[in-house]
Amino acid sequence: MGKLLGAIICVTLLVCSASAVELSFMDFDRTIFKPEKFDRNTPGTYGSKVILYRIENRPNFFVEFNDAPVEIEVSAVDLEHRLTKMNDITKKDELLLAARDGRFGSLDKVTLSDGRVIVPGIYYLNVPASFKYYRESPAGRNYLLEDFKNAEELEARKIGTFKGPYWNHMVNLLSHVDSAKQFGIITARGHSKREWQEFFDYLLTKGYIKFLPDMRHIHNINRPEYEKYGMGDSDSLRKVGLLKQIIMDMSIRKFRDSDYRLHPNGSEAASIHSISFADDNQRTLELAYEELRSLAMRRTPVKIIISSAALDHEVNQSRKPRSYVITDRGLIRPATNFETYGEPVHQNANRFQGAKNSAELERGLIKTCASLF
Repeated sequence: MGKLLGAIICVTLLVCSASAVELSFMDFDRTIFKPEKFDRNTPGTYGSKVILYRIENRPNFFVEFNDAPVEIEVSAVDLEHRLTKMNDITKKDELLLAARDGRFGSLDKVTLSDGRVIVPGIYYLNVPASFKYYRESPAGRNYLLEDFKNAEELEARKIGTFKGPYWNHMVNLLSHVDSAKQFGIITARGHSKREWQEFFDYLLTKGYIKFLPDMRHIHNINRPEYEKYGMGDSDSLRKVGLLKQIIMDMSIRKFRDSDYRLHPNGSEAASIHSISFADDNQRTLELAYEELRSLAMRRTPVKIIISSAALDHEVNQSRKPRSYVITDRGLIRPATNFETYGEPVHQNANRFQGAKNSAELERGLIKTCASLF
C-alpha cells in the first residue's frame, strides 16, 4: 500500500502540464478550522470529541468514583489546555489523566469548557478508541461532515465561528479551476476518501467553494498506508516524511525554463517549483524546518514555504516569522504574501533585473501575474 501511495503522488505530479508546479498544503484542525473555545474573544465552533475511559482496575480503594460515568466525551481543546499542565520540574506539558488503566492521574477537580466538573485522574486515553471521531466512520455515518454541520449551527446561533486562520486561503484556492488543483490537506485524521468527497461536495453545494479539490492531495496520515513515513503515534514525523516524499517527486518533474518565480534567496527570479505547508503545531513546524532544509541546501528545484497557524505567543516563542522561505543556504527569510498565498509562474524574468529586495520583486510578480486571476 505504501508503494502504491508513493506512485499515486508521483503520477499526480507528472501527468500535469509542463508548467512549474505549485502545491499548497495545510493542516485541518486549528488551521483551516477554528476549534471550540480556542480563542475567548472569538470562540471557535468546530471540533471533534475525544472519548475518555474510566479506569477499571483501581490502584487503591481510598478513592471512590463509582458514580462517575464509565466514559465521557471532551473537546480536543479541553484535552490540550484544561486537562494538561506544565510540569514545574521538566517544564514539559503533561496530561492530568491516568497514564493507563490501573493507575491514577491527578485527582484535583477540573472544570471543562462546557461547565462539567470531572476528576481527570480516573480517566485515561484508550488509543485508538478514544479518537474514533477522527478516524474512518462506519457505513451511513460521516463524522467529518457531522462535526462541520454542528459547527455551522453554532455559528448561525452567533456562538462563534468555524473559520480558522487558513479558511479564507482554502476558499480562495477552491474558487478557481486551476488553483483548486494546487490545494491539499495533510492531517492527523484518518477519514476515508468517501467522507472527504462528501465533505467537499457539501461545501460546494452550500456555496463555500466553487471547485472540488484533487482528492489525491488529501492526506490522512493516520491511515495504514502512511505508516511508511513513521511508525508509532508520531503525527509530526509522518507529516514531514510525507512532505519530503512530495518534494522529491516534484523535483524530478520537468518544466519550462521560462517559468519564473521569486528565488528562495529573495533577490532574483528563478525557474522553480513551489510548495507551501501550514500547520498550527510548533513541534511539526520545527521538525519540518530541520528535515526540509537539507533538501533546500541541495538546491532541489522546489521552493519550500512554511507557515504557522499557531497563536501569536507561540510564533514569538519559535523565533521564526509566521511564514518563511527556506533559502538555498538552509537559512530562513520572511515569505512575501504572494509566496504564502499563491505565486503563479510568469515568463518575464528581465522585469526583475536590478530589483533590490523581495518586496520590489513581489510588486513585479503581482503586476506580471495579475492577468491570471
